[in-house]
Amino acid sequence: MSTQLIEKMKIAIGNHDAEFEKIYQQISDYHNLDNPHYSYDFQNVHFISVSTEHHFEIGSRQYEFIRSDLEQASNNPFID
Repeated sequence: MSTQLIEKMKIAIGNHDAEFEKIYQQISDYHNLDNPHYSYDFQNVHFISVSTEHHFEIGSRQYEFIRSDLEQASNNPFID
């Protein structure tokens, strides 16, 4: 796969990935992911990727990430 394509490709961790710890780790390492949840901006659109295979209830690390990330994105004048 070309380096340009790899740099542009984003993934979302799903149950098919989380079921197999070795594969999950390989995917995370390959895409340089420290967390199963992350966000990014593409032009004037904000994307957020979350994992239903990790805790997301109120107070969890993923929940707090989502809350904080969406608050920051809502204050970004370059996001429509």
